[in-house]
Amino acid sequence: MIWAILVLLFSAYSVGVFFVHSWWVLLGLAGLNILLMVVLLINPVRAVRSLILFSPLIFLSALFNYLWADLDTAAIFAARLTLVTNMTFIFASRVPMLKFAVGLQICLSPLGLVKINTRNVALTIAIAVSFIPILRDEARTIRHAMRAKARRRGMGNLTLFFKIIMYKVLYRAGSLAMTLDAKGHR
Repeated sequence: MIWAILVLLFSAYSVGVFFVHSWWVLLGLAGLNILLMVVLLINPVRAVRSLILFSPLIFLSALFNYLWADLDTAAIFAARLTLVTNMTFIFASRVPMLKFAVGLQICLSPLGLVKINTRNVALTIAIAVSFIPILRDEARTIRHAMRAKARRRGMGNLTLFFKIIMYKVLYRAGSLAMTLDAKGHR
């Protein structure tokens, strides 16, 4: 039950941040993020690296908000997105994937009233989320291999890169499907 509460709190925080319009409240939420990082012993270097990784997305989102709104709207949206990114890193660092799936299954249990198998839905989401680091590592390996073979950057190599990555993803997904089938999961 604790995992379901954590999933609900994380979801509420992630959605609720985008309804905040006050800089003071956002500053308080930033303090909460820092406090959680200290209490949960989260490595601040890894947290900053995670924010740097997502900074192009945050910058692009702020840029589009600036183009269609104003500077204040863009800045507050970038701050919100930064807070959600940091909280996602904290959540992912401390909640194991299996516990996340259990919490998600409990949260989705009302869907059982309309005959939706919440166990399969939670397992599918957990597998999809766990594929993200696998996909990132595969992309890094392919990129290094292409550099080692002295491939130049260009559109032809980009399509080759995506063909290889899709092959790898489909191969891993097929292997996972056969594994789940062999274990009797339907």
